[in-house]
Amino acid sequence: MRGLAVTLLVPVVALSLLAGRASIAAVTGDADCDGTVTDADIGAATFELYDGDGNLASDVVRGSFLTCAGVDANSDGLVTIADITAILRLGPIHVTPTVTRTPTRTRTVTPTPPPMSPTATYTRLPSTYLPTPGGPTHTPRPTRTATPTGQPTATPGGGPVVTFFGLDADGDGTADVPVSSNGDVLTYQTDGSDSGFNVIVEGMPGTSDQDVGDSTFNYDPEDPSLQPDLQIEASRPLGDGDAAVCEGLGSVPAVDPPDFAESPMVSAALSDFACNFFVAFDPASACTFDPETLEGRFADDRSTIQFCYEVLPTGAFPLGDTVLTTRLRDIAGGVGKSATIVVRVP
Repeated sequence: MRGLAVTLLVPVVALSLLAGRASIAAVTGDADCDGTVTDADIGAATFELYDGDGNLASDVVRGSFLTCAGVDANSDGLVTIADITAILRLGPIHVTPTVTRTPTRTRTVTPTPPPMSPTATYTRLPSTYLPTPGGPTHTPRPTRTATPTGQPTATPGGGPVVTFFGLDADGDGTADVPVSSNGDVLTYQTDGSDSGFNVIVEGMPGTSDQDVGDSTFNYDPEDPSLQPDLQIEASRPLGDGDAAVCEGLGSVPAVDPPDFAESPMVSAALSDFACNFFVAFDPASACTFDPETLEGRFADDRSTIQFCYEVLPTGAFPLGDTVLTTRLRDIAGGVGKSATIVVRVP
């Protein structure tokens, strides 16, 4: 009888916790249920994105990580990347946390829920959502030597080198081989899908010997000189081409021909596309990995940083060929040579 009492107690306690959270008055942007909007809400919202309960705001008390209704910071009824951006605009963010991505054959993210505290620390939160005023602090990266065929190399006085720019078309964690090339322009073909594949950009310091910058969101509609360190554009609209910056779940307007000018339209499009990318500073956190050992690895052994984006259905590529152009900026503000690929959806 005592064993039965213990067995019944567990679901009762769980239901009580859920009821307690549900009774907390929602504060817009408050994901960790402490009644305020702080840096801890960025971590809590990120774990909510990957806890397996879908993206409906009404389901935040389900899944492997529980949050409050305030996590829907833009009040659109969904919990998405756009809510991270909205939380940033609402509260004082002063940390540089990160979320650890665990490479597996099923490409899942396995977060460890942090304690519910406004001073909690987290690991590997995408720097997409944490632009650092004045630039981030970096540690030196090791020198790499391998030189893959068809990728750009450093030029004298150049900024960061794009060491790899391509796809993981079937999401198995391995970088694809291009189906064709025209000089430095490589063509990658999906398996017929317009979404669900990964776009991967990797880089290393150029001859300026400055570390590659890691910001994927740096935008102010009043100051077009602000641009992210990952600068990437598409020749055709992705998804519905919504021009709202970082609020369309991968929906990005076209920039054709490629243009990195410090203009309102270009600067908005750069952050709109780049903010979808996760950042890995070491191979263990990469979205690509060794198919034999399942250990994380960069697509190019020279790389010191990787940007990875799993294309969402709402940001689907159009049928046919779409040209992607990217370049990277270092922490001193220097930009490197641009690289171009063609993404073909048959």
